[in-house]
Amino acid sequence: MSSDICPRCKKKGPILLRHDEVCETCRSAQVWARFGKGNQIIVIKAQAETRPTANPDVKPLPRPGPAIWSLLILSLALTAIGFASLVFFFRNPPAKLSLDQFLNRFNDLASAAAVLGAFAFLISTGTSFFGINKRAASKVFRIWGVTLIGLALMVFASGLFCWYRTERVHTLVPPQSGSANSLAQRLYEATTVIYAFNQRSNRYRPATGAGVIIAGRPGRTSILTVPYAQGDSWRDLTNSESLLVSFSDGRLMPGALRWAATPPMNLALIEVETNAAGSAIQFHPIAEAIIPSAEVLVVLNPLEIGWKVERGMILKRRQLRTVSGWSCLVDTDINSQRASVGSGMYDLSGRLLGLNAGYQRNGTAQFVVVSSDFIKSVVATLETESSMKEQTR
Repeated sequence: MSSDICPRCKKKGPILLRHDEVCETCRSAQVWARFGKGNQIIVIKAQAETRPTANPDVKPLPRPGPAIWSLLILSLALTAIGFASLVFFFRNPPAKLSLDQFLNRFNDLASAAAVLGAFAFLISTGTSFFGINKRAASKVFRIWGVTLIGLALMVFASGLFCWYRTERVHTLVPPQSGSANSLAQRLYEATTVIYAFNQRSNRYRPATGAGVIIAGRPGRTSILTVPYAQGDSWRDLTNSESLLVSFSDGRLMPGALRWAATPPMNLALIEVETNAAGSAIQFHPIAEAIIPSAEVLVVLNPLEIGWKVERGMILKRRQLRTVSGWSCLVDTDINSQRASVGSGMYDLSGRLLGLNAGYQRNGTAQFVVVSSDFIKSVVATLETESSMKEQTR
């Protein structure tokens, strides 16, 4: 028979109990009473923290050795020297330097910064990857490696950009007299390379062109060139602050612009004070009468392709009227470079016909024909003016 009243404590509960069952409260009291009779003590302790034991077979990674740190320090030193080169690059050079030393200094500093940055980048990259993969996984080591790689790459990129913005001033290597005939040797001796420096347009790089020696007198040499040109070359020679002229025998002399005519005549005279000038070239007496299909000789800038006489043909000609008369322009099938503006065009006997005034979109050269009578009158006028100035001194 079931009942919801406990036979022991006589309390009514929610569960029906058999006649021999007691409620949960009485059952718990009986259990605790049995523990108490045996004087048993129950101690409740916090669960002990278990730590994993180290595996004796796994060896810890060693730290970077002195050799690796020495390579990182070397990379840092190279980066610092390259950065110092860039700092000196943007500073004003000493005033006692000549123009060629002035321009070459920028190129040397930029080249040094790029080379040092490249070496520092290679050393820091190789050392960092070797140390991380083979030697150590230290967080400090990784930070140093990534930092040095970034600094070296920044110095290398800056030095490369500065180097691209500069150009060295080179002197001409004299041609080998035994490897050319007398006509080619005569054309070589009359060829010059002209450096025009304009600090406002480009402080670190001169404009490079060519010229032809047309007259010489004691202590002074006259060079004919082109002041304005198309393409990636000088555009306004008249505004240049300084000029340097490199002769075929290797001499590098300062020059001065004495006369210039705007296009379409597009001719200029530069004078150099020197006692040992190259041989002056002869003018063609009737260069304006040149016709298409005529064969010509051209000596381009020897700094670009070396000493070489190019042989070509006149494709077409056109005449333009100027304040000084008619000016004639001819197109040829000769490929030209940006630094060959001002190079001479000759007939097959070596007489001057014209000067390179630029190049077309297809790379072929365009020449302005030189009127011998007009240029000789300009030279005579300039010599008269120079003589009068010397007498008044």
